[in-house]
Amino acid sequence: KLLDPKKSGRASFFNKANSTKRDGIAKMALDEAIQWLQHPEHQVAVFDATNTTPRRRQIIRDTVNNSKRKLNLIFMESICTNQKILESNYLTKVRNSPDFKGMDEKDALEDLKNRIARYQLVYRTVGDDEGSCYIKIQDLADKVTVKGIYGSIALRIVNLLMCCHNGNRPIILLRAAAAEIKEI
Repeated sequence: KLLDPKKSGRASFFNKANSTKRDGIAKMALDEAIQWLQHPEHQVAVFDATNTTPRRRQIIRDTVNNSKRKLNLIFMESICTNQKILESNYLTKVRNSPDFKGMDEKDALEDLKNRIARYQLVYRTVGDDEGSCYIKIQDLADKVTVKGIYGSIALRIVNLLMCCHNGNRPIILLRAAAAEIKEI
């Protein structure tokens, strides 16, 4: 563990004063993902970070372009404007994330919304002018925009993202078994 969730998960961790620390942690995670992809059998790595600015995305592009093995980079951006979906996601986050463990739910929601407000101050959507391939999913695949997506793996990722849905649903797992048929 690099950071205590009680400190790193709070909105105050996402203020400008901690940007160097957050960038360092993101760089370590990116380097680890790139190292994993150097193995010939490894095809996909997900670098889950808040890459809200063109500067941060440029750092990622530069790092990926300087790797030993040629890697294809795709930015995935999830945009949600549906207030009902947002509120449901907020509740799921504060109830299940270690960032908010032990916090009162009301306080956790307020902290999460403060964190989001900090991101919104600097957030810039991935643009065509950045020269990146990207997938943008809006309001749980209500609208999907792709740029520069070629090849079977990239297209399977798009398909997967379009099939993902939030919410609790029953999942039924069946095991195929031999059956005896008796004549009546």
